[in-house]
Amino acid sequence: MQQFLPIAFDSLPKPIWKPVVELSQFFRELTSTTLNVEQLRVMENNIPVLLCKLEQIFLPRFFDSMEHLPVHLPYEARVGSPVQYHWMYPFERHKMSNHLYTIVLYSHFF
Repeated sequence: MQQFLPIAFDSLPKPIWKPVVELSQFFRELTSTTLNVEQLRVMENNIPVLLCKLEQIFLPRFFDSMEHLPVHLPYEARVGSPVQYHWMYPFERHKMSNHLYTIVLYSHFF
């Protein structure tokens, strides 16, 4: 997805296209299997600027606490390890599927 996003939005005007591509590159570098500590420090300094660019493009209601999280990801990768080894997405997905199963199971009793 990180490879196709810049191509998919290539027809957008350049002031909109460039921050979207920068965000894609940010996540591509962040999720790589080898990390450079100095590059992570640069990413850590650049992500607030990138989020400000996105705030100028998108409506304010688009931004909630989830759009704030990329600010912390370079630090977590620098302190921990590559982020894919300590992300919680697989566990949350499993938890959600169990939750939906429980809802369907108990809805038959009412």
